[in-house]
Amino acid sequence: MTEDERWIYQAQLSAAFQPSSPINRTDLFAGRRKQTDQVINAVLQRGQHIMLYGERGVGKTSLARVLAELLAKAGIKTVNSDTINCDPTDDFSSLWHKALKQLTFKISQVPAGFSGIVEKEVNLDGYVDQKVTPDDVRRALSTLTQKSVIIFDEFDKLENKEARALMANTIKTLSDHGINTTLLIIGVAQSVSDLIQEHQSIDRALIQVQMPRMARDEIMQIIKKSILTTKFTMDESAVQNIVRMSYGLPHFTHLLSLESGMAALERKSIEITPDDFSSAVHRIVDSKQTISEAYRNAVSSSHKTSKHKLTLLTCAITTPVDEHGFFQANSVAQTMASLLQKDCSVSDIQKHLTEFASPNRGNVLQRIGTIRRYKYRFSNPMLQPYTIIHSLHEGLITESKLWTLEQTIYGQT
Repeated sequence: MTEDERWIYQAQLSAAFQPSSPINRTDLFAGRRKQTDQVINAVLQRGQHIMLYGERGVGKTSLARVLAELLAKAGIKTVNSDTINCDPTDDFSSLWHKALKQLTFKISQVPAGFSGIVEKEVNLDGYVDQKVTPDDVRRALSTLTQKSVIIFDEFDKLENKEARALMANTIKTLSDHGINTTLLIIGVAQSVSDLIQEHQSIDRALIQVQMPRMARDEIMQIIKKSILTTKFTMDESAVQNIVRMSYGLPHFTHLLSLESGMAALERKSIEITPDDFSSAVHRIVDSKQTISEAYRNAVSSSHKTSKHKLTLLTCAITTPVDEHGFFQANSVAQTMASLLQKDCSVSDIQKHLTEFASPNRGNVLQRIGTIRRYKYRFSNPMLQPYTIIHSLHEGLITESKLWTLEQTIYGQT
């Protein structure tokens, strides 16, 4: 393999697997048929708007980014704003100024002193005052002659309660007046009520689409669809390892696939093997600094006999979990017993679970419920597969032990 060929293969790999940014090409978008159908059906219905919610890292923004192309393939022409990212400093007016500036169209006019007609590109921001109201939004959007879709991402970061309430009012106003615009609001949440106030009053106008973690067959679709856009091949065992280790999070699917491919290139090969997957595990431990710091903060101890690493690993591989990623303490205890091949009770791990849900350990676990009925999940979903990857890197568990545990205890293949 020449140096030029290596650069070409690396470019192909980086284009196919993109862990650092949402997917924006339909040829790389896989799975999510149910959620995609729900979103498209809502766009087709005048007066319907969409709330897309779920854990961080499950592909919500990717679906939004490919929506325009999916609609175009179905013969539906739309005017689309770029994705509007919400931040803690935003209020209702600032959000809509961002959005309306992105909605541009051309007008024909005859400038003074000229005989010919020229086209001028304008945006809708000029149709509203500095302080924007829901009715201002309605009037501005009513000037569009074509279907429009406006995407507000990271809505959970919007701290202004008035803005959340006004957004609900806007949805009601747009729906009541039959404005041919669909609002797509995306956020990290367990339910719609976590994202928008007064949501009960707009149930008729709001389609609620939950994005759970991806099923294993969907993760496999990502790998196989993406690898076809390159010259690479991937051994089926390597595919299965990546599917298992992704834990339903497409971010890690892309990251593991990319790093496995890079490991193959270091061998001057374009055939990705299970050994390349193993190399990828070590590469990721060295590259994910932010998650690595959270992991170290969670498990650090001055005592050599500390079981924090083992308990966090057990949490990471524990099943079953519910649709929101929560697991119970007794499930962790059962997994620990299977891992250590000896009896383990909730009392043996309860102290660590409580610590993991405290500021001293970085709140790496979120705890909800009441005493004896507590449920836990990783506050940052990305830390779950990272914990397993780091444990493999340190030799706390082996790949064969991990896969055997899955197959024999949980019946997963």
